[in-house]
Amino acid sequence: MCKVCELREVENESRFLLYCPYYDELRTPIINEMFVQNPEMFWCMDDNKTEWLFNFNAYRLASFVSKAWKKRQDGLFLFLLANNGVL
Repeated sequence: MCKVCELREVENESRFLLYCPYYDELRTPIINEMFVQNPEMFWCMDDNKTEWLFNFNAYRLASFVSKAWKKRQDGLFLFLLANNGVL
């Protein structure tokens, strides 16, 4: 379960890369560019969107993942503090 957003859904790669609202501000520029360049991606399966992200620009994707991972670590720390040290 995702511990960094209010939805508490199963945390997986697709959700991390495409949907978790906790990372929206970091993800929005990449996703917007994906839909501008390929409007049909809106209707594609998550696997196709993920593949496009990996093929689109590895540097931008790596930058997103790095920043999102840092934000996740910070969020987990706050979650831990808020729950009296219990993850």
